[in-house]
Order: sequence, then structure tokens, then C-alpha cells
Amino acid sequence: MKRRLSSLTALFVIACSSVPSNVRLPSILRVVEPYSDSPLVAAYNGEVHIEGTVSTDGRLYDARVTSNVIPEIEQAALEAAQEYMFRPGTIDGHPEEMRFRFTVKFTRKTFL
Repeated sequence: MKRRLSSLTALFVIACSSVPSNVRLPSILRVVEPYSDSPLVAAYNGEVHIEGTVSTDGRLYDARVTSNVIPEIEQAALEAAQEYMFRPGTIDGHPEEMRFRFTVKFTRKTFL
């Protein structure tokens, strides 16, 4: 008989390099491109690393930036990340809240 893992155990599992076969990590279903009126953000070409909790309904909360970027870019990345949609992680086929790390990509916008 398989024993169901607690959410705290699931957090530990995510931090480890191997994931038990009964655990499925969250995955991104919908990506939203970051946007800002700031020319600085529009000119940025790179990545921002985000960590947050994916709820059982696929929404992100308690998100924070884990990379070192200027505040305007950080804010644009967090706003975009809040609009992402996720497939929740599961343990033994049951949706569970899990911490998740992912990257928001910025592509430089050129103005003609």
C-alpha cells in the first residue's frame, strides 16, 4: 500500500534531484509575455528566475524573484508569472500545492 506524502514532504522532494514515481511536479500550461511601458524593460533581453507555490487549481501565489535584476524588470516578471496557468503537481494522482521554480523570458523589443 502506498502512503500519501504530506505537502511538506513534497516540498523536500522538489528540492531533491530525484522525484519518486508517485509524485508529478507542476508544469506550465500557459505562458504570458512580460510587458511594461518602461523602455528599460522593453530593452531587456534575458531571463528572470521565479519561485512560487502552485495551488491545486493551477494558479501561482507567494511568488518571488530568485535572480538578481533591477526592480522594474522584477516587477514585470512577477506580473507576467501571476498570469501563467499551471498543471498542479500531484502525489499518488491527487493534486497538491507545491513550490515550483521556473524562468520568465524577456525578448528585447525594437522600436521602428
